[in-house]
Amino acid sequence: LNIAIHLANGILAYLVIRSALAQGRIKLKRRDAIALVSAAVWLLQPLLISTTLSVVQRMTTLSAFFMLAGTLLYLHGRHRLASNGRRGLFWMSAGMLCGAVVGALAKENALLMPFFIAVLEAGWLDRQSVIETRGYAAWRWVFIRLPMLLILGYLGLSVFHSVGAYTIRDFDLSERLASETIAVLLYVKQILLPNILT
Repeated sequence: LNIAIHLANGILAYLVIRSALAQGRIKLKRRDAIALVSAAVWLLQPLLISTTLSVVQRMTTLSAFFMLAGTLLYLHGRHRLASNGRRGLFWMSAGMLCGAVVGALAKENALLMPFFIAVLEAGWLDRQSVIETRGYAAWRWVFIRLPMLLILGYLGLSVFHSVGAYTIRDFDLSERLASETIAVLLYVKQILLPNILT
């Protein structure tokens, strides 16, 4: 089952990348080839072995599945904005709800989807084609900006509440953050320079 979810995620990654490339600011000629290679790298990345082969990590792959499916629905709706604004906004909303809300039922990471969409919008997608669409500005406030503000507020408050939790541990918050930084850098290194022996 985990391998089937991983393969489904690879297919979704291909479709998401292809759709994002089609709506990008820079028009690339070999979108299908780039999307195919990117999805293959996703599928064959050694770092994902522990997630794919461990039953307890099914929550991670399911969360990724719903986030990828939600992003695909979002991009589909975004593409339709010019021809049918209402229907486009419906698909974009369905994508955000599928990715963030349903994905969060598997693992809370999916609540970060508004941030991912904001990065995709700011960094790659062509905004000129959608910025004039009626209702788009309000939609962005409801589905991207407001959730981001709520999540940032929650994270800010949780930092103050979590400081007291370290009184019963052998390490404090700064040591925890330092060790997490090292772990993230190790993950980035393993993504860029895979080594199955480590």
